[in-house]
Amino acid sequence: MVTAASTSEPWSNLSGSVIVVESIVASGPTSSQLLSWVAIGLLIFVSAGVIYLSAVDWRDRRRRQAANSPRRP
Repeated sequence: MVTAASTSEPWSNLSGSVIVVESIVASGPTSSQLLSWVAIGLLIFVSAGVIYLSAVDWRDRRRRQAANSPRRP
């Protein structure tokens, strides 16, 4: 009789590992995964805010320069 431990195939004893992985995936996100998603969301939010404020400042600076420059006749 041949057992899984005596075969030379490395994948023959993976059924227990597959069950463990399935139970981990089925249990939902862990707190570290949740915190990493929150951190990514905050990073995107702050980056978008900085880009928006930079664009508004650039547009306002152009408007102020145009208002202060002498007009050509």
